[in-house]
Amino acid sequence: MNFKKLLISTFLTFSFVNCPGGGGGGSDMTNLLFLLAAGGFFNQSNAPCMQKNVFTINSSAGTFNGPGGNTYYYSTPQDYVLSISKPSAIFHVQQDHGFADRPVFPSFYDDLNFNYYGREGWNLISTTSMSPYGENSLYYTGRSGVFNRVGSGVTYGVDFNFPTSPAITNAQASIISNCRIMDNDELAFRAESGTSSSNGLSKVWTNRKKLNVNLIFVKNGNARSYPDPTVEGLQAALDRWTSIYSQDSVKVDIQFTAQELDSANFLSIASLSTDDYGAASSLGRMYSSTGAYQSENALNLFITREETQVGGVLGVSGGIPGNIGLTGTPQSGMVVFIEAHRSSGAVGSVLSNADLTFLGDTMAHEAGHFLGLFHTNESAGASGVAIPNMTKDPLIETPQCDSTQDTAPANGQVSIVECNNTGFFNSGALNLMFWAGDGVTAQTQLTGEQGWVLRMNPLVY
Repeated sequence: MNFKKLLISTFLTFSFVNCPGGGGGGSDMTNLLFLLAAGGFFNQSNAPCMQKNVFTINSSAGTFNGPGGNTYYYSTPQDYVLSISKPSAIFHVQQDHGFADRPVFPSFYDDLNFNYYGREGWNLISTTSMSPYGENSLYYTGRSGVFNRVGSGVTYGVDFNFPTSPAITNAQASIISNCRIMDNDELAFRAESGTSSSNGLSKVWTNRKKLNVNLIFVKNGNARSYPDPTVEGLQAALDRWTSIYSQDSVKVDIQFTAQELDSANFLSIASLSTDDYGAASSLGRMYSSTGAYQSENALNLFITREETQVGGVLGVSGGIPGNIGLTGTPQSGMVVFIEAHRSSGAVGSVLSNADLTFLGDTMAHEAGHFLGLFHTNESAGASGVAIPNMTKDPLIETPQCDSTQDTAPANGQVSIVECNNTGFFNSGALNLMFWAGDGVTAQTQLTGEQGWVLRMNPLVY
C-alpha cells in the first residue's frame, strides 16, 4: 500500500491560512486577530543558534492523487534530526505554480517511515510548518515517536508536494534547525491535560531566554504609521508585550530595535495574503520585497497604519509558524495595524495608554503565532476528536472553549463572555491565544506548554 497516497487522499478539507472571506479554504483566518465590538544543559547565548538547510527542488520523486483528486508531485525526502541539541525545526516551501486552488505542503515521516499529519493550514504558493508542535506528540500527530529528548537524536523525514512538476517550475525549500541545547527543565517537561481553566498556568521555568524583535515602522513620505517611530514611542505597548512573555510560564525577555521603511505601497495594506506577493500592496509583497530591512536573527515586526481588505483586523502573522532565519520570503514577518487599535484621537496621532496596552496584546498574540502557537480554539469553538483537529490548538495542556458554549447568542462564534468560565472545556478567553480580543479583557495567560513551544523556536535563545 502506498501510505502517502492513502494519507493525502483522505485529507481533502485543507484550509488556506491567508484567504480572508473565502477562497479555497473558507473564511476562518487562523493567524489573524480580530477586534470584537463589545539546569545541566543550561547554555547562555548571545544570538540564536540556527542550522540552515536551504535548497532548490528541480525534480520529482513521483506522483500521487492529492487534494481534490488532482495529480501532485512529491520531492525526494529530506532528513532532519530532533534531539536535545537540536530540539526543533521550521520548514518553508514555495513554488510559483499557476493554480488558484492547489496548495503546496510538506509531508512528514517518523523514524519508522510512517507518514503523519501536520497541523497548519496550507497556503497556495508559500507554506511553513514546524516540528514538534508541542511536548505530547501522540496528541497532535497520532504518532508517539515524534520527540526531541534523545541525546543522540532521532532522524525524521520530510518531503514537499506540488501541483506542478518541480522539473518544470522549480521550488525553493528550507529546513531551519534550532541548535540551542535544551535546558534540564525543558527536557524534563511533560504536558498534562486538566479539569480547570487554570491548567498549566503554574509552571515556572528555571532559566530566562531572549528574543530579538526588529520593529519596522512603515511610512509614506511625511505620512507615518505612527508619529513617534521609535522603541520609546511605543514603550507602553512594548512593556505590555514584555510583561506577558516574561511571566514564569514563559520566561522569554525581549530586546527591541527600531527603523523606518519608506514605501508608498505598504502604509495601507490592500491584501492580507502572503501568497499574493505579486500585488503591490499585499503582505506577501511587503515581506518578500523588504529583505534589506529585516534581520535573520530577529522577529521582524512591521508596524503600519491599516488594512482595507477586511476591516477590524488587528494584526497578522506571516504564518504559524512564520519563516525564521531567512529574510525576504513571503512569510518573513508579521504586522500590526495601528488604526485598528484606536479608540480616540485622529488618524496618525499618538495612541492613548489604553490603546497602546491593547496594541501590546496584539503584538504578543501575533508573535505567538509567528513562533508556533495556534489559537486555543477557532471562532466556532473546539469540536471533534479527529487528528489533525483544525478547531483547536495541538497542545494537550491548553484549556479550550467547546462549540457547545455558543449560546448567548448562538451565532456560530464563541465569545469572550461565553468562554470566560472555570472548567477546562468552557474557558480560554483569558489566554493570550484566544481567537479574538476586545481591547478591554486582559488576555495574558500562557500555559507551561505554550511557553515550551515559544522557548523551542530557533529565534529564542
